[in-house]
Amino acid sequence: MERLLNKISPKGLLSRMKRSQGILLLEALISIVIFSVGITASIRSLSYASKIHGLTKNYLMGLRLLEEKIAELEALPKLEEGETSGTFVAPDNLFSWTSKVEELEQPIDEPEEKPVETEPTVTYLRVSLQVKWKTRDARAVFIDTILLKKKEVESEGESAGEKP
Repeated sequence: MERLLNKISPKGLLSRMKRSQGILLLEALISIVIFSVGITASIRSLSYASKIHGLTKNYLMGLRLLEEKIAELEALPKLEEGETSGTFVAPDNLFSWTSKVEELEQPIDEPEEKPVETEPTVTYLRVSLQVKWKTRDARAVFIDTILLKKKEVESEGESAGEKP
């Protein structure tokens, strides 16, 4: 009976309320911690996604400029051996390019022995092309390929020193 009176007495009721308020305060603090961890993770992931978007945008732009430059080199009637470089015009002026052209003695896939000795009609050129851009750190995309160019054939009159 004494226990029953203790539970319904104002003193017992007051101690239960204090314990209940303490539990509510603890639950609120835990909720705030969980919420702030979630918000922090969300902000970090948005920041990372923004960084990746910028990198991807620059790589795609670099690949597009690389394709344009290699098409420009393919369209030239003759390519000189050596190294050249330059900067793209606005709005792509943050990007620069470097190309290296060297003539190959023999194509990679052709056999060493040829059944009929003929003068080759094409020149094989190894072209290395790199497109670079600067952000916080330098980035680049590159291609290493082989281009075929027709050899200029001299006519018999020109080789003998005659002018047409």
